[in-house]
Formats: sequence, C-alpha cells, structure tokens
Amino acid sequence: MTPALWLLKRVLIHALMVLLITSCNLLPTRQAAQEPVPPRPSKILQTLHTSDFGLDLPTGMVYLKNLDGFLVWDELSNHNEVSLIGKNGEVQQVEVSPDALKGLIGTVFDPHTSQLLLLKTDQIHFLGLSANNSKSVNLTATGTLPIDISGLELIDPAGFTRDAVNGDLYILDNHPTRIIRLRLDADISEKSPDFDLLRLSGQLLSLFENQILHTLAFNPESNSLFTVLLDQQVIYEISMTGNLLSTYTLNELSLENIRALIFAPGVNQSDDPLANNLFILGGIRPANGNEQSEAGEILEITLHPTNQPIGVVLRPSYLVRSFATNKSVWTYNSPDPSGIAYLPETGEFILVDSEVDEFPPLDALPNVFYATSSGGLQRTANTYKFATETSGIAVNPINNHYFITDDNVSKVFEIDPGPDDTFWTLDDIHIEKSVTTDAEDITFGNNTIFLAGGNQGKILSFGLGADGIISLDDEAPTTFDTDAFGFSDLEGITFNAETGTLFIISTASRDTYLGEFSLTGRLLNAWDLAYIGGSPNLRSGLTFAPASANPSLTHLYIVSRGIDNNVDSEEDDGKVTEISLTGPEN
Repeated sequence: MTPALWLLKRVLIHALMVLLITSCNLLPTRQAAQEPVPPRPSKILQTLHTSDFGLDLPTGMVYLKNLDGFLVWDELSNHNEVSLIGKNGEVQQVEVSPDALKGLIGTVFDPHTSQLLLLKTDQIHFLGLSANNSKSVNLTATGTLPIDISGLELIDPAGFTRDAVNGDLYILDNHPTRIIRLRLDADISEKSPDFDLLRLSGQLLSLFENQILHTLAFNPESNSLFTVLLDQQVIYEISMTGNLLSTYTLNELSLENIRALIFAPGVNQSDDPLANNLFILGGIRPANGNEQSEAGEILEITLHPTNQPIGVVLRPSYLVRSFATNKSVWTYNSPDPSGIAYLPETGEFILVDSEVDEFPPLDALPNVFYATSSGGLQRTANTYKFATETSGIAVNPINNHYFITDDNVSKVFEIDPGPDDTFWTLDDIHIEKSVTTDAEDITFGNNTIFLAGGNQGKILSFGLGADGIISLDDEAPTTFDTDAFGFSDLEGITFNAETGTLFIISTASRDTYLGEFSLTGRLLNAWDLAYIGGSPNLRSGLTFAPASANPSLTHLYIVSRGIDNNVDSEEDDGKVTEISLTGPEN
C-alpha cells in the first residue's frame, strides 16, 4: 500500500468515526422512568344519599362558605331542581331561574361577593346569592356581564375551581390535557381576562395521555389541585408547579360517575376548624348496568386518616371454616348479614341483615335469621314494625332480652319476649333509646351496652342501671376513640365474658385485623385477619361461641356482607367465618 493510499484510508476511517459519534449524539435520549407515586390512605367519614333529599342523580355541587352548606342541583330534571344541603343532611329548597344551570360545566363560589361563577362553553356567567331571615335562598342574575373566554379555545372542558387564597380561577380541559389559570382583576367585567397554562410535568402528561379527566378542586390546606381519572378510579393531587404530589384510590367506593370534588370544613365539630375534608358528589350503579338505577351520593373523606400505632404486633389467627348465607343453602337468604350473636340456651346463632329490606319486594323478606352451629337455617323473623336497617344484635344472658341497633335512625331497641316468653309474637315489648353515634353493632356485658360507632371510629357505652333494662335510670353515655388504633370504620363489636374485654373489627378495606380493648379504651392485643380479604365489608358483626368441631373450645365468628347491594342489586355473597385465636389445632 502506497503512503498516499494509507493516508487516504486513515482519513476515511477518522471521518467515519466522527460521523458515527455525531449520529449517536443526535439520537433522542430516553428519560429515566419516574417512580410511580404509591397511593396514600384515605377514609370515608360519612355518606349522604341524595335521594333522601329529593335529588335522585344530581349533576353538580358547590360549597357555599357563607351558609356552610352545599348547593346541589339536577339540571337534567324537568324542574331544574336545586337544594341547599347542610353537611349533616338538612335540606333547604333554592329558588333559581329555569335556564340558569343549563349547559353548566362547573361552578365556583366567591364568598367575598356572594356570587356564583358559572362556567359554560365560551363564557363565565354570574349569579347572586341571597338568603333572608326565613332562611329561604335565592339565586338571581346580577348586573355583571358574562366574561368571554372563547379565546381559550376549550375542546372538552371538564372542571372549574377557584384558588381560595388569591382568587385565581382554574379550568380543566381534555384532548389534550390542559389546566388553564385565569386572573381576574377587581373589575371582573373585563371581556378578555389574562390567562396562562399550568405546565404539567412529563410524568403527568404521560399518565393523562389519551385519558379523560373529571372535575377539578382546589385544596386551600395544601395549596394544590385535585382531579380524577375515573377509568382508573384514582384521584391525583397536582402542585401549582404542575408536578404530581400524591394519588388516592377510589376502588372501594365503586363510583360510576364523579360530578364534583370539593374541599370544605368537616362535619365533626371537634375537628380542627381550619382543616378541610374532601367531599365527592358521585353516582353508583349496580353491576347490572341499569342506568335508571344509578343513585347519587355525597361522600365526606379525610385524606389524613389515623393508622394503627407503631409498636402493635399482630398476632396470628387461624381460619377454621366458613358457611354461606345465600340462596344456594338457605330458603330465605341473608345477602348482607351485619350482626351475629350466640344463644347459649339453644346453641344457635341469631343473625340480622341490614340491607335485605332494600331488595324487592321491599320490607317483605326476613331480616332476622336463626342458624345452627353447622350453618343450617332454622327459622326467620323480621323487625320492620320498629326497625328496618338492623345493623347489630346482642343478647342479655341474664333476662334473655335481645338488643338490636338501627343505624338509619341511630337507635337501640330492647326486645322483651313478653308473657308467652316467645320472640316475634304480639305480646313482645319493645323499648327504644336514641344514641349520639352511628349505631352499627352492639354487645352487652357487665350490665353495660357497648356500641360500635361506624366511621366515627368510637365506642359508646352506657350502663343499664339497677333494673337491668333500658330505662330512665340508665347511666350517662361515655365514649372512647378507636380510630387512633387503626379501626376507622367500626362495624363489629363483642364482649368476651371470660376476659372481660371488648373485641372489635373495622369494615374498611385496609383494617385487616382484630383488636382487643379494655373497657376503658386501652388496646391490649391485635390479631391478623388478612386472609379474610382486603375488600370492604368483609368484616362486620362478630361473636364468641363454642367451636364447631370441639364445643369445649371457644372460637370467634365473623359475618361478612361482601359486595353491597347498592353496587350489585343481585349480589348474594353473605357468609359467616369461624376463626381460632389460639392455634390451628384449637
């Protein structure tokens, strides 16, 4: 090879290497995959069924700070119905012009001007709010002209909220996902407000690509925005700089639609008045997909639930067996058993069902069931003359009276079988007592009634006095908290006469354990129940009774409601689970 050819070869090789290096530098680089944000815990505090105040399926909701209530409306109804709903469920009708809420995308309330701002396709309209001494509420047009927002070129607007700190407005738009910030001057009559886009992070843009988001809410406590990806049943929290802060799952709520997310002060007056809870206006639909049967709900949720305290070690428990309470084995089924007690005199279980009254024909099916220790149905009864939502049952072994709770009316009923000493006959004597808690389950011990307080996370108790029955000489009620120990939706409670302690369970999906408490509220022991499952409603009422295989031993029996009939009107998955707390052979 001549020197000239060798030199040419070296030049060509060098040129090819430069070209290769340059090409590699021009290739797009793949960003490191962002770590998924694990969902944070939340807790349902209360549920309001909108049908109870005349709105079967509301389409919108806004919080009115001045009146401390929610304005809820159904623009699809022929009457354009609007109601003011207090956070405890009190109702007030609202006068409004017929077309005011038509074509509405979202609404925010300005407490400084007492005006509602209504987002429609290309404009923001205004309604004035007034309430007179008779507590009637009126929504009327103001002199403020609509704001023209056609310049935003909205494609599929789905949310509207207001920054309670500085008054900025935010609009959520889909296809592609955009969050638009509007800044209104003091003179809100200007035609074209200033606006800019919230720059969403690449992580959020990837999550929201080809997805449809629903509604938008501002949380003044964290200065952040919340939206919903309904297909995935996930709520996303977004910072004001466009980054993903946290996620919350909605799977256990089984919501078919979410019409509004709103942050407002909680119902519990003992809570921090500056703290806000999340209120969700949603619709649930049974699994049969019948659109006409969708029902509206307002859910209050805390995003800061208490958890099981550090240092509590879960002891093992052992599954023995379970038996079904459905139609395949029982002539009259119990699809949602909620309470259970043991009858020593007959060796039977007595169960109550809190939802069977909602199955057609209404109030015609039994809601009280007697079963053998092997799970066979013996006989049935019903309580509809005095109680419809029978959520718990207990027995006083001293006088053989029954105690039944109805969480619809927050009452305890004592049933005396009367002179014939037979329950469910005409001479039965019913004594009732109202209580200041969500009366889910009930138990009796030491001449005292103990109540499981549902999502209030409390146990309420009161002594019966010298006469041993519910009467005027009952002791004043006392309460202690269980929420701090991780029992956030307390629906099961029973008294263990051998130990003189209370055993409780929560129906919340994450509370997969059993707790033993002293009568003064000290957590003594906890057992793992994860094998029962993490879905909601798998742990309801409970009782101690002789073991099915060896009556000399004592086992725990837990009833399970499973899928709620509001989710699937044809569900029939009730069952009773027997467990041992001492060992697999015991």
